[in-house]
Amino acid sequence: MITNQVYQALKLIHPQRSFLIKRLVPWIFRAMSNQFAALEGTSIFKRFSKHKMEYVHYVLQKNDEVCKVESHTNNSTIGSAG
Repeated sequence: MITNQVYQALKLIHPQRSFLIKRLVPWIFRAMSNQFAALEGTSIFKRFSKHKMEYVHYVLQKNDEVCKVESHTNNSTIGSAG
């Protein structure tokens, strides 16, 4: 499942992201930036860790005949004309 891979990646990249936020982001925006980056200790990170939030990635592709929506968790096709 993508969520487990994202969770593991967030744990691995935490030190680098934390360093960059402290170095580049003005202090007033750091809490918001930490949340956006889903750093350890934020509510987003905690929801990933408790499986209360799922990461879903979609690839949208428009063809001449039909619009396709592909998801890594569910493949489906929308039957509307282009």
